[in-house]
Amino acid sequence: MKNLTPDEIHHIANLARLRFDQNKLTKFSPEFQKILNYIAKLQELNVDKVEPYVWPLEDPLKLREDVSQKLNYAADAVKNAPVKEGDYFIVPRVINE
Repeated sequence: MKNLTPDEIHHIANLARLRFDQNKLTKFSPEFQKILNYIAKLQELNVDKVEPYVWPLEDPLKLREDVSQKLNYAADAVKNAPVKEGDYFIVPRVINE
């Protein structure tokens, strides 16, 4: 891979929303070049016979059946509340308007 100019590295950094002053850009340039060289090396690999990796687990997720249920979460939420009225919490007023 060809060596990038400082202007090219600055442009790529801007695309990645990275901000460098000139001193840090000078320090970053060799590291960035190493990253690009590594990517170029990976692109040389022959992956024609490699199956696509679709799922990291042997079995796909087992999803539950989508069934409508009537639930009363409000009653469960307030059952231990110190002060309540029906299915509502009663709390001290914090805004005086």
